[in-house]
Amino acid sequence: RRIFNQLLPLINLIIIMGLTICKEVMVKRGVFATSTLLRPGGVELDAADHRELDQILSDLQPLLRA
Repeated sequence: RRIFNQLLPLINLIIIMGLTICKEVMVKRGVFATSTLLRPGGVELDAADHRELDQILSDLQPLLRA
């Protein structure tokens, strides 16, 4: 339950923003070079979205290995 509660903000953001958030997380983690989606029409992140995602990933840092 503790881990779920820590992941819940990211889960909520993924539900709201869709694959755009998943791709952006992978860019921030160094998996992909860009967050461009092959299928157009996705939600674009604004500065507030990036700040929120950065805060969520910072909070999750203890759970991440690499």
